[in-house]
Amino acid sequence: MFASITTVLFLCVGVLSIFVGRVGAFSEKQIKSFFVYSSRGHVGFRLIGLGLNTLEGASATFTYLIVYILTSFVM
Repeated sequence: MFASITTVLFLCVGVLSIFVGRVGAFSEKQIKSFFVYSSRGHVGFRLIGLGLNTLEGASATFTYLIVYILTSFVM
């Protein structure tokens, strides 16, 4: 019961976070605010991966996190 509630919660919050992050990022004119909204969208992708409650979802989330950290340092 608890696992299904958290799964639905993670998936809903993840999709909402992606939507708010993308819409907010495209409407911003300042670069700092753009990166804030963009980061919110990236958190949504990680929440969806964790919300799947599978080993593949967790491994995809951590792979995404590693790639995101590496690209943040390069830029």
